[in-house]
Amino acid sequence: MLLVPVWSGCGSSGAGTGDEVTFTSPDTWNIDAGGISPCNAQDMCPPEKPFCDLDTNQCVQCFDNANCSTGLICVQGVCACNPGSMHCQGNQAWVCQADGRGFDKEICAGDCQGGVCVACSPGQLTCSNGNVALCDANGNLGQVVDICTDGCVDGVCTTCFPSDARCVEDNVEICAADGSGYVFDRDCSDEPGGQVCIQGQCLDPCSGDFKFFSNVGCEYWGVDLDQADADSHGSPFAFVVSNVGKELPAHVTVLRAGVPIDEVDIGPEQLHIFELAPYNVDGSMQGTRSYQIKSDRPIIAYQFNPLENVMVYSNDASLLLPLNSLGTQYRVLGWPDLGSWHGYVTIVATRDNTEVSVKVTSMTLGGAGVPALAPGDVHTTTMQAFEVLNIETNGRGQDLSGTTITASERVAVFSGHEASYVPKESPCSGGVCSFNPTETCESDIDCIGPCCADHLEEQLIPEAAWGTTYIAARSKPRKFEGDVWRIIASEDGTTVNLSPSLAVVPMLNAGEVFDIDTDSSFVINADKPILVGQFLQGQNAPNPYYGGVCNSEGTAMLCTPSGRWCDGPPWCLPGEECVESVVTACNISGTPCLIDQHCSDVFESTDAGIGDPAFIMSVPVQQLRDDYIFLVPNKYLEDYLILYAKVGTSVSLDGQSLDNQGWTTIADGWQYLHLAVADGVHRLTGTNTFGAVVHGYDQYVSYGYPAGMNISTLVSPNP
Repeated sequence: MLLVPVWSGCGSSGAGTGDEVTFTSPDTWNIDAGGISPCNAQDMCPPEKPFCDLDTNQCVQCFDNANCSTGLICVQGVCACNPGSMHCQGNQAWVCQADGRGFDKEICAGDCQGGVCVACSPGQLTCSNGNVALCDANGNLGQVVDICTDGCVDGVCTTCFPSDARCVEDNVEICAADGSGYVFDRDCSDEPGGQVCIQGQCLDPCSGDFKFFSNVGCEYWGVDLDQADADSHGSPFAFVVSNVGKELPAHVTVLRAGVPIDEVDIGPEQLHIFELAPYNVDGSMQGTRSYQIKSDRPIIAYQFNPLENVMVYSNDASLLLPLNSLGTQYRVLGWPDLGSWHGYVTIVATRDNTEVSVKVTSMTLGGAGVPALAPGDVHTTTMQAFEVLNIETNGRGQDLSGTTITASERVAVFSGHEASYVPKESPCSGGVCSFNPTETCESDIDCIGPCCADHLEEQLIPEAAWGTTYIAARSKPRKFEGDVWRIIASEDGTTVNLSPSLAVVPMLNAGEVFDIDTDSSFVINADKPILVGQFLQGQNAPNPYYGGVCNSEGTAMLCTPSGRWCDGPPWCLPGEECVESVVTACNISGTPCLIDQHCSDVFESTDAGIGDPAFIMSVPVQQLRDDYIFLVPNKYLEDYLILYAKVGTSVSLDGQSLDNQGWTTIADGWQYLHLAVADGVHRLTGTNTFGAVVHGYDQYVSYGYPAGMNISTLVSPNP
């Protein structure tokens, strides 16, 4: 048989380019036939040379071009190409290999021209950085001809990216193929078991393999944290739980030491208060002291310590995080020891045989099952589910901030304080405290801040969820008080900048903190992960004014017979009266006091006049959401939202637009809004991600927590 090379005029067109590739004469090609395989019948040839040439009794790859793959021609029984030749195959650039037996192929990110990848086709409208750009004569992205606000697809501005999915309540909506907008896809509540829409998918969030990390979940762990005041310790501790679904009830159970103690069905978008007998942690200790909350439908949960605020002058609240959002590595953001009242970190085991190691940054108190520790000491222990490890500071100014926690299983970690002033201190000048000359001092730490001290608590997010940008939107002003913002670094050599530049933040090493006391709002940017806490100031902030020496007589309203200060019947116990009584008083202010006790801070007209310290965990911008379901408690006189969003983001509360509510500019394109809000369950939605904080005031009490957050892994924490 005579083999005739078929090559003249044979080519492979570059699809979409109009190029025609013509091979040179095969006589000039250096083609390796790949060895000799003798044969005298077709079935004697191997797969790589499937044809028998009966004229030469040799196996060959081909008889003609039809036997060869795309881009190759039949040359003397070999499927081959011209070594080094280039052509386009669709949006791929093909270059013939040196042995002529095949091609090196490159998939072009843009287009292919003459066998070379280019960004685009000359004259073509394409997308560049989300905008429409015109391709120049050399196939490079050129001039931007249209700025797109919501994205670009195939050279056209779009409102969404094709096939992207989103949730509108429990409905899944899919972006149309042309990017023109979202269209209804399905209702998750119609799925088997009544699922919910999360990140554009119908999911059962209570399944064991659920991987979405936010404050919405089905299993939570809480604890009645240490308080300074006996009345607070004895007051009802409470979980407040809300069903976030719109269709089905949630069956919720509260367990203590593994035993159910209360359970209830909560209707769609309804809430339930679990009021519980005191089960408080007291001092450094390890023991069974926590609660588990389990639900068969997605819920949000909070703990109030205590729930009531009448006759209880020390309380706060925490947004609880579900099991799937907990971590195994934490770094503490705390508040310094006040001397008689201590800061602490509380670790809750969620599974048996959990190995926990704590490396502390301060002097700590010993207690039941817990040794006293010094800075740098490591305490390692094994914990069982429902056990709590509580470690408290020992000595004025001692601070657990920077303390690291590692665990073999997911644990819940709370940072708190029995009771503290915010600001924590007032200036020391000339050996005496500026606002109380009867108090001697060596430094500011010896001078207490404005009245009054209050319980602080917040659940911490894992270190892997820390971010680099935070919006410090101030609390609803009461008078002239501000907020204290506390920044802690995760890594050495962390640079932090503020916008506007209210203060110069020194370079921070891992575990170091920096405080900013201001009545302004600002943006915090760091080059490495940080965590930020917002601390509300006391009712008598901003200026402590002390009322002299306790050596005079005065009058005060007291509950009879308990002797508790009151301002009317609601402040007294049942059966008591609020009556005017003669008391020992400060010689300047006339306010009640105890003999030999320094007179306390007294109220001035410029002071806040309501509320007290509270600890609010700030949410990294990277963890913000575009929808929140949140709770406003019914126990406080005033409740507010702090909202912050990028300019151009439209935010709605319970379906009502907040666009025209008078937002205030912060910096870097961010703005904030204070909004009074009614008690109960609410929903916030936005056209982009935004932040929301719930907080409230009453007489010498406050509370605060973020309305919600994502808790995605953003960084790998340091070992």
